[in-house]
Amino acid sequence: MRIPVAALVEGPIQWLFRKDSGIERGRTIHGVISAAREWPNIPKAQALSLFESQIRQLLSTKSATLTRGIILIDKRATFSPLPNTDPLRPQQSPPTEEEGGGIQNLYLAGDYTKTDWPATMEGAVRSGYLAAQAFLLQRGTPIRLLQPDLPTQWPSRMLGL
Repeated sequence: MRIPVAALVEGPIQWLFRKDSGIERGRTIHGVISAAREWPNIPKAQALSLFESQIRQLLSTKSATLTRGIILIDKRATFSPLPNTDPLRPQQSPPTEEEGGGIQNLYLAGDYTKTDWPATMEGAVRSGYLAAQAFLLQRGTPIRLLQPDLPTQWPSRMLGL
């Protein structure tokens, strides 16, 4: 694999990461599936065979040899909230008096806070920007740190997203 990361559109693996460098570059690859709820019930040998087939097809290689394959499943890796829980997520800034007050200088940042994004790493970063903005605003320095979302790119536009 020549590139450091690849997003996959078809097949169970969603992301591939090249995890080595130097002379061995491209020989160690990690595949990731988000919210892989059905995979714990599939025999590991069967899953590994399917993943290997997907990677071979993507990289157009028949000559590569799989020397080691490990499947690690972390059931807690993807947060899956119940419907209608978004209103329960706390703001980054301290609660106002109308909201019941609270710790005056407590600012929250994390994927669990109200970001208008899912509880992901990206949502956590967004939350950090929002917490810093709230902190600066309370001190009389209203600066927008949160960057605007990127425009919708061609694959999503084609799908109507």
